[in-house]
Amino acid sequence: MLFTASAQTPLAKAFSSANDASGEFKNDFPTPKVNKKGSGYSVNPELLAKPVKKVALVSFFYEDAGSSNESKLTNTANAWRVSDELGQKHVDGFYNSGVPALVQAFKEKNIDLLLPKQFLDTEEKKAYYSNFEVEHHSIKNEKKAGASASVRKTGREFGETAVMYDSKLSKSASVDRLKITATDSQMKPLFLVNELFNGSNTNIHSNKMMAAGTLFLFDKKMCTSLGFDMAKKLDVDAVLVVWLLSFKTDKNKENYGVKAISGYMFGPNPVQREEGDEKGMSYARGIFYGGQRAYFHGMLPYQNEKKFKDPDFSGFANAMTGMAYNMSKTLQED
Repeated sequence: MLFTASAQTPLAKAFSSANDASGEFKNDFPTPKVNKKGSGYSVNPELLAKPVKKVALVSFFYEDAGSSNESKLTNTANAWRVSDELGQKHVDGFYNSGVPALVQAFKEKNIDLLLPKQFLDTEEKKAYYSNFEVEHHSIKNEKKAGASASVRKTGREFGETAVMYDSKLSKSASVDRLKITATDSQMKPLFLVNELFNGSNTNIHSNKMMAAGTLFLFDKKMCTSLGFDMAKKLDVDAVLVVWLLSFKTDKNKENYGVKAISGYMFGPNPVQREEGDEKGMSYARGIFYGGQRAYFHGMLPYQNEKKFKDPDFSGFANAMTGMAYNMSKTLQED
């Protein structure tokens, strides 16, 4: 479905060109580069034995963590998200629109971005990927639950000398979050970090999810399981995970918007210490090769039942191009 310029979706307007898209994305990874002893959080291109040439896109998924609202006045609590069927339609649309552009943009920077049909070229690799789970620090657990809401009704009992308050739960609602990959992508969602809710009482998303979470507690297990173990097993220089955070903005209306678009690349630490010599809070066999996050304080609608009834993914190809351009800069020597 085509629209005139005046009827462009906010998503299309925000990413009207690759240059506009590049400006929307910000670095989202701990920036201290590894030193000659291998301590640090992100890649130092000068220490790489060879340039990054092969990168596996190991996951591209769509997440709706749910929305909610509540009212003590009307004693109502609601929680909702996109339906499984429509969520599948949306992720297929984003994937088919954006991934070819992502591949092409990296190719322009002399990097081959491989899809599962290319990097899962043996039965051993297929089995490894099928069973793979990202390892994490013990305090990081994936949350399956999504948004929730509750209303407590307060009753008063008047005694001879005091007023007594008795709070009882009256209404509650909750929804499980949806994480889903494109139909024919041969991918599965991977857990890196939990996106937050969009409920009226929990609208506290973080602009920078990964950098803020690892500066104070570097998740060495995550970086190593992806950047070292998986990259080595798949015989690539690095691996990339991309996902969208999207919400159904109104419970009873078919309105949907993008809240954030994120991409994280991991690869082997160019300084591999001897077995047993891995001491230090900031040493890991796998490290960040880059991270980009476009975050919107409001929402970028791509479907609205009044203005654009069908989902319109225009602009997303530019978003993926801008992400790739920014990420490629991290892999270049200063």
